[in-house]
Amino acid sequence: MKLFSAILFFLSGMNLFAQTNISGVINSYAKVLAVYYTCPDSLLVSTTTGFSAGDSILIFQMKGASIDTTNSNTFGSILDYDKAGNFEVLKINSINGNTIVLTTSLMKLYDPFGSVQIISYPNYTKADIIGTLTAQPWNGNTGGILAFSVNDTLVLNADIDAGAGGFKGGAVSQNYSSTWFTEFSFGIFPGSGGGKGEGISEFLTDKEFGRGSQTNGGGGGMDINTGAAGGGNYGAGGHGGNNIFAPDTLWGLRGLSLDTAINQNKIFLGGGGGGGHQDSSQGTSGENGGGIIFIRAAVITGNNHLIKSNGMDVLPVAVADGAGGGGAGGSVMLNVKTFYSNIFIEAKGGKGGDQIYPAQCFGNGGGGGGGVILFADSVIPGNVITSVSGGQKGIGQCNNTMNDAADGDSGIVKFNWSIPQQVIINAGPDLGICTGSTVQVGTAFLQGLQYLWNNGINTATQTINPLSSTVLALIVTDGLCHYGYDSVIVNVYPNPIISVALNVSCGSVFFSNNSGINSYKWYFGDGDSATSTSPLHTYINSGNYQATLIATSINGCTTTSTQSVSINVDQQPAMSYSNVICDPVFHFFNQSINPIASRWKFGDGDSSNNLQPFHSYDSTGSKQIELITTSQSGCIDTIRQNINVFLRTSARFDYFIDSCAAKILFASKAPAGVSHLWNFGDNGFSTARNPVHYFQSPGDYNVSLTINAASVCPTITTTNVQSPSDGFYTLYIPNSFTPNGDGNNETFKIFSEIPCDKYSLQIFNRWGEEVFKTDDPLNVEWDGNYKGQIAAEGVYVYLLRGTKAQKTGHIILER
Repeated sequence: MKLFSAILFFLSGMNLFAQTNISGVINSYAKVLAVYYTCPDSLLVSTTTGFSAGDSILIFQMKGASIDTTNSNTFGSILDYDKAGNFEVLKINSINGNTIVLTTSLMKLYDPFGSVQIISYPNYTKADIIGTLTAQPWNGNTGGILAFSVNDTLVLNADIDAGAGGFKGGAVSQNYSSTWFTEFSFGIFPGSGGGKGEGISEFLTDKEFGRGSQTNGGGGGMDINTGAAGGGNYGAGGHGGNNIFAPDTLWGLRGLSLDTAINQNKIFLGGGGGGGHQDSSQGTSGENGGGIIFIRAAVITGNNHLIKSNGMDVLPVAVADGAGGGGAGGSVMLNVKTFYSNIFIEAKGGKGGDQIYPAQCFGNGGGGGGGVILFADSVIPGNVITSVSGGQKGIGQCNNTMNDAADGDSGIVKFNWSIPQQVIINAGPDLGICTGSTVQVGTAFLQGLQYLWNNGINTATQTINPLSSTVLALIVTDGLCHYGYDSVIVNVYPNPIISVALNVSCGSVFFSNNSGINSYKWYFGDGDSATSTSPLHTYINSGNYQATLIATSINGCTTTSTQSVSINVDQQPAMSYSNVICDPVFHFFNQSINPIASRWKFGDGDSSNNLQPFHSYDSTGSKQIELITTSQSGCIDTIRQNINVFLRTSARFDYFIDSCAAKILFASKAPAGVSHLWNFGDNGFSTARNPVHYFQSPGDYNVSLTINAASVCPTITTTNVQSPSDGFYTLYIPNSFTPNGDGNNETFKIFSEIPCDKYSLQIFNRWGEEVFKTDDPLNVEWDGNYKGQIAAEGVYVYLLRGTKAQKTGHIILER
């Protein structure tokens, strides 16, 4: 029996100690910069400190979900989880610089642009927790995960706590107030809304603030003084509270529930709560979500301690401003056979921020959603107490009114969680049998596992009657892409087909015998015979002959084997293949007459001597297959056939905005040699690889790129692009100023770091009188005077002209 690999979810293999005391942070972390699918695969990481060859590691993609980015209440809703939440346990084969070479191929796909990290995965024989065991908090690149395994008993003499290790809470807004502001996403300035809590999608530039959720990150409170929402995980967060005078529900929208991913075996950090809005420097930020805890152990002795990954409460009180949202509960995954003594397991949402302002009802913070607790067993043991409750909303003057914030929803506790089990395979001991005997090979059947032999049998055991020495390979999977591989060698003594090789040169035949047989008697079928081990016999006439070997092996097996020998018979080579369209793997079949040897060339530089080989291609296109086959007569012939390989190619792209020229440059990330079809969302199309497109009007456009559009394996991706089309795009035009002599905001002036045009400015009062005019508004300011007198407070209208367009708006003059 030869054990090649056994890939498992909770993998043993690092620092086995008889008894280990642990506390603090036991894991090492590194950001994954690139993934190389090279079989075995490898990873380029930011650091290899804390990692060694032979270590087990956990790879985890923290983000990467695609979201709705429209300026509406659907902002942040999940369009596709994509690779976010993918994870698996691997083993390090070697380390070269900052490149980690794995022992196996990755079973899932990872995109380093989605915040992928590796975490060391220590294994202990026995372990005592003597001080709080925790994880490095998530810092935007690494952390947030605590993972380890214990072969025997884990004793809790202190708590396990990954609270606050999850996604970050959103910042309180800049200190600013103007009027009711209803946008769902925008940048940090001027301060019209609090920051969104962090979630499983990457932040978009100038869309980090506003009331829309960031997937499971809570939305921020809005101008003026509304509260932020709680983060979400498997329970949604609660929305924030409103200012009683607000014209609409301007509170932060709740962090989303991720419960639709539970059947995809995805796990997430708890979402961060959103930040409140402030204009009196008394608002509060959102809090962090909970982290992720993985524990495998035979026994856990709880001693009334906690395993928890709770979202954080917002502790500071917002006085005259909006409050932040609580963090969502994290994720706890337990593969434990036995629990001794009481133990408490929590993944609770954090409490939203309180808002205390007796003079008026401002926005309190929403509670964080509950997380998830996953058990491998079907029930919770009686001495285990769980909680995945949602966090409470903050206290405020709006409590129990329509302007009140909401509690977070409860998370879930799931049983019979399909944690990928260690797949230990034993195809049986290597065997030696006599030809014609039957033998059983295989392993004991285990519930929940799937079995497949390389001869197509899908049972745990099988009875075989091999004609020759053979290697039977068994693959066992748990249905979650984790597998183990083992093989058994069945030696057949003697086996004339396998142990005797006929080297035919279209007339002379060399009977090469390497089977270790004690005695031989050859009958060549033409009247001649021999007793040598490996005779060379020349046939006089062409034809078909029956060569018989009567032999007794060193194992006591006696057999008579007759083989057909064809002399001077032309070979008739033939081949076929099978393939699923868009699959890179082809199965080739040698259908020649009585072939004894095959040489395949696959048209991409690779080759094989197998009779019916499998081959995987890494590029699309036409390939010429060549089969060189040798018949039993020793005749060699060649056949060639062209096949078409169709593979899917990623359709990712970048784009760059030239604001002044109102054009956008698109750059494909697809490899060379594939076709491109761009749809710019305005009835414009292009087949160039890196096109430049001019949009006729400003706005949001859904730009899609289709790779290999005319093939059977097209791929498409769509990105929302915002296009400018006038010379005012790069200008910042204030909407108010206060010329009251306090030295702050005394004049009205237009700002631009990159002006696109030459401008002139006129300002009119409500009677239509021109109170200010300049041909250089980027350098000349209005001081709030008219004809040498202080202009009255109120609303003024400006007219800004460029060479190609003009723009009007309102200015508020306050003293």
